[in-house]
Amino acid sequence: MPDVKYCYCPGCDNLRPRNWYARRNCEICGKECVPIIVKRTIFGLLMYVLDAIAIVLIVLYASYYQFKADWASFFSTVPSDIATILIFGLIILSFVFAFIDLSKTTAIAQQKVEAIRRNRPAHKIQR
Repeated sequence: MPDVKYCYCPGCDNLRPRNWYARRNCEICGKECVPIIVKRTIFGLLMYVLDAIAIVLIVLYASYYQFKADWASFFSTVPSDIATILIFGLIILSFVFAFIDLSKTTAIAQQKVEAIRRNRPAHKIQR
């Protein structure tokens, strides 16, 4: 399970999840960031599991109801309305778990930022 990577900019005192295109620079001021890596919570794992289940259900749904694939004929026992509700329910629940995971990992990253601030004098935080 991938870690959540944050970027803390001592220049503008900003903490945000690190984007792949920003590399090691702050998106606001452009100065170099301090990378902070946080392990995902159980909610992040649940998010990935629900996404995988939703993908399998989407493939089965499309295979049987759209392409009439024989190998997915066992999916005929599930009514299409129930399958659609289940797929969207899993995706929405995955978004909820993603939000919870992001809020918890952000709190952990904020604690690490506070530790960085305590260990450095204020004049050395600026780069």
